[in-house]
Amino acid sequence: MTGGAGRAWRSYAAASLALVLGLVVAGVLVVDAGARPGLLVAAGAAWVLQLAAFAGLLAVRDRPELFLLGFVGGMLLRLGMVVGAGLWLRATALFPPLPTMIGFVTFLFGLLLLEAVYVRKGETAG
Repeated sequence: MTGGAGRAWRSYAAASLALVLGLVVAGVLVVDAGARPGLLVAAGAAWVLQLAAFAGLLAVRDRPELFLLGFVGGMLLRLGMVVGAGLWLRATALFPPLPTMIGFVTFLFGLLLLEAVYVRKGETAG
């Protein structure tokens, strides 16, 4: 990724990491100690997934005929990850499913809202 898209991605990566870290701190304050590892895994997975979805959206932001496809593709990627994570958490006993999934969806939603600030054509919010 080069030029404006690369700058937008790097700027988004930094801002989204700050958001995730802030949400993790808030989450650690409200969940019990047994749910904290699941919260951390959810934060990391959501952040990596969102960086990939954002990169895909940036790849098509200058092509109006493909922008909706990029947006829908990112939403399907997120949906697939939420469903896959839910099934994986149900099948394993590694993390408590409810706080982990609530955290995962919360991280994804927050990152999705932040995405709109950085996807504007030719601009970065940083």
